[in-house]
Amino acid sequence: MVFPLVFPNCNAIQSAVRRFLRGARPGIAAATLLLALSVAAPGVVAQTVTPQVVAPHAAASLLQTLEDTKSRERLLEHLRVLAATSKNAAADAPKESLGARVADLLITRIQAVGADLQGAIAVLADAPKLWDWVRTQATDATARKRWLDVLLWLIPVLGAGFAAEWLSRALLARPRAAVEDRVTENAALRVTLLGVRSVLDLLPIAAFAAGAYGALPLTGAEGKVRLVVMILINANLLSRAILAAARMLLVPYVSSLRLLPLSDGTARYAYVWVRRFSNFAVYSFFALAAALQLGLAPAGHAGLAKAAGLVLATLAVIFILQNRRGVADWLRGDGKVQGAKNLAFRGLRNRFADVWQVLAILYVLVAFGIWALEIEGGFAFVLRATLLSAGILLTAWGLLATLHRLIDRSFRVSPALKAGTPGLEERANRYFSVLHSVARYAVVIVAAAALLESWGGGALAWMTSELGQRMIASLLTIGLVVFGSILLAELVTSFVERKLAQSESKTGSAKARAKTLLPLFRMTVIVIVTIVATMIVLSELGLDIAPLIAGAGVIGLAVGFGAQTLVKDIITGLFILLEDQIAVGDVVRIGNHAGLVEGLSIRTIRLRDLGGNVHTIPFSSVDTVLNMTKDFSYALFEIGVSYREDIDAITPVLEEIGAEMQAEAVFAEKILAPIEVLGLDRFDDSAVIIKARIKTEPLQQWGVGREFNRRMKRRFDELGIEIPFPHRTIYQGEATPVFKGLGRAPKAPPPAKPGRKGGGRGDEDGGDGGDY
Repeated sequence: MVFPLVFPNCNAIQSAVRRFLRGARPGIAAATLLLALSVAAPGVVAQTVTPQVVAPHAAASLLQTLEDTKSRERLLEHLRVLAATSKNAAADAPKESLGARVADLLITRIQAVGADLQGAIAVLADAPKLWDWVRTQATDATARKRWLDVLLWLIPVLGAGFAAEWLSRALLARPRAAVEDRVTENAALRVTLLGVRSVLDLLPIAAFAAGAYGALPLTGAEGKVRLVVMILINANLLSRAILAAARMLLVPYVSSLRLLPLSDGTARYAYVWVRRFSNFAVYSFFALAAALQLGLAPAGHAGLAKAAGLVLATLAVIFILQNRRGVADWLRGDGKVQGAKNLAFRGLRNRFADVWQVLAILYVLVAFGIWALEIEGGFAFVLRATLLSAGILLTAWGLLATLHRLIDRSFRVSPALKAGTPGLEERANRYFSVLHSVARYAVVIVAAAALLESWGGGALAWMTSELGQRMIASLLTIGLVVFGSILLAELVTSFVERKLAQSESKTGSAKARAKTLLPLFRMTVIVIVTIVATMIVLSELGLDIAPLIAGAGVIGLAVGFGAQTLVKDIITGLFILLEDQIAVGDVVRIGNHAGLVEGLSIRTIRLRDLGGNVHTIPFSSVDTVLNMTKDFSYALFEIGVSYREDIDAITPVLEEIGAEMQAEAVFAEKILAPIEVLGLDRFDDSAVIIKARIKTEPLQQWGVGREFNRRMKRRFDELGIEIPFPHRTIYQGEATPVFKGLGRAPKAPPPAKPGRKGGGRGDEDGGDGGDY
């Protein structure tokens, strides 16, 4: 049946068609079958090995149906239904995925290789015929005579050729030795001497050719024997010409004429391998050609040729493995040279040095496989792909060197720009290596895609496909988003640092406000840009960010309930910063903590006290702020003097000390106003307190106060003004006699006053005593 092949997944359609064919007239059924084979499924018909044969009665029925108007209309109606159903089925069919296309491509290639392997197996199956040919050549009289004729005519021809060559070498020995013994450092003269030596090297080969071909007509050889002799002469000439060219290039035995930077051992090693390859390849294939003329079967010739090619491929693999370390070291280089060009090529060079032997062996095996399987156009394809690969690698290397040079030049910061933006050079150096890596990997990826396309990998077809275009567009979008985010963050950072540098020339609250708000603005912008860029990148990677945003909202709501203190910190800190209550560099007291404000975040204040201890205080715990350095400060003095001192006389002394300090350059910029003596403030236990103050710049009140106290102490000592302090006086007395009584009778107590009663213990006679 044809329909299951055409519509393998449409059972309902097949049933409808079968019912129609059973109920229709034979002519309509035949016409439907023929049109289905010829129109609906041309691919199936084209893939059929044997053509479909239509029975004569089916053709007659089709003709009758087409001639009848009603039958023809009915047939056309059913065909329209069939075509519409086919379109719907094709539309409903799932689109072929990338994996399916790759699988189809691999299956096609494997089938092609399988067909080639079948041909190779067929050639190997004919290998027994080779033994039959050898046995025939040994037993057949005609074949033996032909071989003897070849040997008889070959010996004198080669003898004449070698004799001519020997004579030529003898005549040219002295000039050749003179050229080889000449040592010079002049490059032009060395090239000339090398050319003369190469000519002297080729003349004996030409003499061999002249002697051999001159003797060939004299032998009288004819037919296939003559052709075989010529083939062997040409094999000798070609092999020796190849070796002469190798000697001219490598100069293995005369180092004074060698142009290539090779040692004697390397040059001789390379020449030995050239001789192995050339001798085996030339003599084996020419010998096979001669054997083919002497009656070797084509199948046997093909088998021996494949065997010879396999030996050459094996020799090439051995040569590659012997030199894998030396070539890898040469590719890596010494690694001491610096610069953009070397940096551009170093990474690729090191990676290629690690795998070059694998690539070379694969190349040899592929070339042998193309030749052995006789793939049509294979060598042309390999040659084209090889040239394209070399061009791609050279272009990639040049592009990398150019990009690295441009990056080096672009990140060079001028002295003026460095002075205006102090941290610009450090940030530029942070991205320097990153940009080098991005440029290197981008060029490597593009070069790899181009190499894959040059070798038939279908990279361009994948890039132009829907999936490839979508992936490339996503990657470009991600790259632009990341680049834009970094650029915006760096612009904001440069702006902030420039403003901070400009604020260094300012004084007072403007400088402190800049140091407080600008870093906070930079951090806020960077956080927002990072979040937005992350969302865009995740969206381009195919992740649905809607659940992430919803989840973030839910988490935010939960955090809002569970982290009210954190929210309070942020809100309180925001108002404190906006109202400029505190700035970096102020000295403040917050609760029991006091110190210099080192940093402000959106949530905390960081103080460092005089002992170097750091206090981190959340904004939510800030009730009151005592800012001791807002706009200006006062150095406050409470001066205690003795009660006996004249207060009116001490006031001019204090004003004089303040005027002296304000007149000095060291304190002139720190003191904003003359000393202000507020007068007698209070009475203490041992002193009267005079209060005074000096208006200073912020943070300068303590230094000014300490210097004023030092000078006041010295001046009071000079003037004899007493600064009282709590003290205790100790008296050390002399020894006195011990009290031993009055030495007389005590006086009688006075008489008691009348009207009083009582008796005391001192009333010895029991009479009344007085009150006490």
